[in-house]
Amino acid sequence: MYLPYLSTYHTIENSQGTLDPLGLYSIADKLATRLAPGLRERMKHPRYLTAIAVGSVVGSSFEENELARDEVSEPWQVYEWYVTSGLVKKFEKEDPSQLLGMPGREKTTNALKSNLPLSANRYLKTPSVFGFHGVYRTLAKQIGLIEGNLLGEFGYRLTEVWENEQNLKGFLLGVKGSPGNEFRSRLYEAVRRGLEIGEVAKPWSWEFYSKIGERLSPKSPGNIEATLLYNELIRGESGAVGELINFLISKAGRRALLPGSEKTFHELFLQSSIYNRELLKAIQAYERVARLLYNAFYDCLHWMAQNQSKGKVAQLASLHHILVACKELPVAFTQADLLLEPFSPEAHEFAEKFEMVREIFSAPDWVKLLFEHHSAVQRAKPPNGKASWILEHTSGSYLLNTLQSNRQLLNNEYVHQYRTFALQSFMKDLNKI
Repeated sequence: MYLPYLSTYHTIENSQGTLDPLGLYSIADKLATRLAPGLRERMKHPRYLTAIAVGSVVGSSFEENELARDEVSEPWQVYEWYVTSGLVKKFEKEDPSQLLGMPGREKTTNALKSNLPLSANRYLKTPSVFGFHGVYRTLAKQIGLIEGNLLGEFGYRLTEVWENEQNLKGFLLGVKGSPGNEFRSRLYEAVRRGLEIGEVAKPWSWEFYSKIGERLSPKSPGNIEATLLYNELIRGESGAVGELINFLISKAGRRALLPGSEKTFHELFLQSSIYNRELLKAIQAYERVARLLYNAFYDCLHWMAQNQSKGKVAQLASLHHILVACKELPVAFTQADLLLEPFSPEAHEFAEKFEMVREIFSAPDWVKLLFEHHSAVQRAKPPNGKASWILEHTSGSYLLNTLQSNRQLLNNEYVHQYRTFALQSFMKDLNKI
């Protein structure tokens, strides 16, 4: 059974493109991946890793290239329909907190309310990205839960612990007459029938949904299962990930996160860090540049939105965050160049991508360069470029061309997230916080 290929990060998108008008996200995401390999911001509950492992066992009985009647859905996808259906049926009224952060929750709940079975048309538009297989796949690969399309070494250990704690011995090996094999067989038959008709083949009244929900409840891993997941998450050749997690769950780390500031968390983490010092300093330096650019750009958007969606360069050049950027960016760029140097791919991208806004001549000239940089970022977006949010009207004047000018917070916090809050959610589920 093939598991989905995870594409790059997607955000809200329209004709003006994703909400990254200055091209800042890519470098931040690469730095975050160095800090917490395999983890993504959308990940909230490690129990979905167990669900993926269980699904890999069920799917091993199907042909590699097998598709449903709809000629689109693979066995892993049909299995996901059943799991999300079971979770929603079990917990939507009984314990909705179990469903917080569940991929596909809204679509599944709508299907339940309409008394219609999930199918490709009723589920997520891109399940290989936004379903729980898609969201958690990078981490599943990173920790050896899956290898290619098969259950990996850690996946076997996790499934074995899960079946023991859930009183489902025999699930992994398919031991005839065992409670585990009965559970596996019922899932297999449901998936097989779902493939045949191209949708969930069971009614919402199917009593087995309750068992699926009980055995795979997103926020309630077994004690040994939770310990195994935790130990695997903190493993790493360099000790860097373990250091991050151990600080996160310490009293100092928990206290550092109380204000909800990842910037403050990193500042305090840096005081004791051994393995992550270079990376944390690089992140801090990059985020300083990102914040200066972000504040300057959105300050212009806000001003134009309040002034008939237009503005002259002379007017925009006098805005507070434009003046701050012109004053502080030269030093910020120099520091970021130096501190990103140990991370060659990011350093190269940083030097190349922001070349246009490095030179500071005067505030009016720099405003023009900032807008030119934005337009270049928009033109480069796949598949065929996106419209600029700001259009040159006449020489020295611009028009606002976006609905994305709502008041953004213009402060000194990080522009991007670096997996801290995803890890915090994981640690809560694993009873470490």
